[in-house]
Amino acid sequence: MFDFDDEDKDNPIGSLLRYHREQKKLDLERVSEELRIRLDYLEAMEEGLFGILPPGIYRRSFVKAYAEYLKLDADHLLEMLDDYEKTTGKPAKELPPVPKSQDQETSDEEKLMEEKPATPTYARPVQRPVRSRVGYGLSISLGLLIGAMCVIFLFRIGMEKQRSTPADQDLAEAESLIVIPEPPDTMQLFLDLLDQKIGSAPELVLRIQAAGRSWIQVFADGEELFTGFVSESMNAEFKFTDNLSINVGVNEGIKAFLNGLELTPLEKGVTRIDRANFRAYIPTDRANEIVRRFESNHESKSP
Repeated sequence: MFDFDDEDKDNPIGSLLRYHREQKKLDLERVSEELRIRLDYLEAMEEGLFGILPPGIYRRSFVKAYAEYLKLDADHLLEMLDDYEKTTGKPAKELPPVPKSQDQETSDEEKLMEEKPATPTYARPVQRPVRSRVGYGLSISLGLLIGAMCVIFLFRIGMEKQRSTPADQDLAEAESLIVIPEPPDTMQLFLDLLDQKIGSAPELVLRIQAAGRSWIQVFADGEELFTGFVSESMNAEFKFTDNLSINVGVNEGIKAFLNGLELTPLEKGVTRIDRANFRAYIPTDRANEIVRRFESNHESKSP
């Protein structure tokens, strides 16, 4: 599934992410800025400490965004994550709770002592005349009844607060940790644009421009279309239906465009482009620019 032979058996997902990032010579700070994912979350993913990430859908969205940024099979990585959690019954490498220090335990005990209600003490009643004892007893009974009702009321409020507070805190924490790698509307428009202009297009056209004299060899759908030099004055176009392979020898500033969208710079050697992998050759860091240009052209053509 991946071009990778240094897999860490205890941390297969993290080692895979780190390996491909290092192969692309990307530092984590740059990835964090471009994906808008916190740096400590990226470090946690590469270390396999997925318990640090927010739970549920947020954890999966971070792993998917990082995998797609590195041009990996995001669905396969998510399956690896699911398999690990199903096997172990817990999130991958969740950190154990940090033990409390002796000072913290002492502080907690003092806090409990402060919160514990003091035992009420009553002075020995003063002997009163018989006529006033009945009223005095009724007053005490009424006071005890009111006090008991207050204690029950406060106890119920405390229980309701105790039940509701963790959920509210979890919700607030989850909302504060939501980090969307790219503005969803722009990225979705970018993916829809790729499917429209390339994925579902009946015919694909690769256009080659060269800043200087360059040598290329082109095969399309199993047939050789061109072998030779292209120069600055030439504008070579090659049409194909399913797949195309281009072998670059001498490379003096070759630029390639697939159905009008510029591809990443071609390197020496053979590059194969087909309907399944063409997204890997279109730089996602230019998604906003490509979408804006497409919308501008579309608006200018509209009546």
